[in-house]
Amino acid sequence: MNDRGFTFPVTLCVLLLFTGFLAVHFHQYSIEKSFQFELAEFERNQFMFMQSLKKVENQLSNAEEVERTGIFYFENGTVTYQINELDNAQLQILFRLVTSSGAELEGFGYYDQHIEKMVKWLERN
Repeated sequence: MNDRGFTFPVTLCVLLLFTGFLAVHFHQYSIEKSFQFELAEFERNQFMFMQSLKKVENQLSNAEEVERTGIFYFENGTVTYQINELDNAQLQILFRLVTSSGAELEGFGYYDQHIEKMVKWLERN
């Protein structure tokens, strides 16, 4: 039997299969890492919005006169708010988040003055 040219093609095929397997797993790992980063950033932004919303809600329910604009500073960004009166019973509060990475997000909260609570929240991308 002549097996002189047998080992090189088999070794090359095994090497190519192993390299392909590693490339697929590395690609999957990099996608998962970027997804984790985006998810962490999304959660951080939601936390800043929620904290700002609660602070403004507390200010509106506890104080008779509240500033119509203000800024909340966080470790990873700042949230500015502006209060507009829609009618006698409802206020619209515009929240603008600027993150440390430079991204800007906006959200709207609606505050009912009779029940002294936020009744609706909308976020714009």
